[in-house]
Amino acid sequence: MEKQSVILLLGREPFTLSQLHIGLEDAGYAVHTMQHLTDALAWLERFTPALIVLDGQSDDLAYDPWLAGHRLREATKHPIVMLLPEKARSQCVEALRLGMDDCLVRSFHMQELIARIRRIIWRLTEASSKGDSFPRLAVNPISQVVTLNGTVVHLTPTEFRLLYTLFLHAGEPLSHKYLLQAVWGHTDQNLYNRLKLFIWQLRQKLEADPKSPVLILTEQDPRGYSLRVEGQ
Repeated sequence: MEKQSVILLLGREPFTLSQLHIGLEDAGYAVHTMQHLTDALAWLERFTPALIVLDGQSDDLAYDPWLAGHRLREATKHPIVMLLPEKARSQCVEALRLGMDDCLVRSFHMQELIARIRRIIWRLTEASSKGDSFPRLAVNPISQVVTLNGTVVHLTPTEFRLLYTLFLHAGEPLSHKYLLQAVWGHTDQNLYNRLKLFIWQLRQKLEADPKSPVLILTEQDPRGYSLRVEGQ
């Protein structure tokens, strides 16, 4: 990951912003931290970040992170990751509907935030290099909400476990045995047909053309599946 990847960090709490700034810089990003929406919007008129991190934690009643998210989404197409306090856990769904590309709830590990940022930037770089509109998939393990190109996709609990397992290892072929163990807890070969069924169901919900999948790919070595949309 190159130093040229710039992140705009917007929030109100100085201590929280300082922690986030240090963590993101340690990961190799060039970070521009701002506390006021007007400053951030003016900066965006002149510069192009790889991603925006919007911190929604604040005791300042005058600071409305939802308004900030809405204004940012109107002003730019750059990906936005929204961070919410524990008390707002249930609002991650609303953040995704607002147009945020991802949402994390405290307390999260800094490495989780960095991993998600890397996935998003990788995904956009991959799409740009291919010159096409590659599907944008976001998977939130806390709210168990999945969005595709900004639209919420409704999955069953088993479908979500399967997709999230693929998501955690994006770009890596996973064997049938590994997926059976991760999703159902054992590797009974009688479950193989069930695995195929759930892969088929996911493709019906996520692929533009389920018969020619571009997200969930069938692998031969090892025999299994991989998720192409995001990876390292």
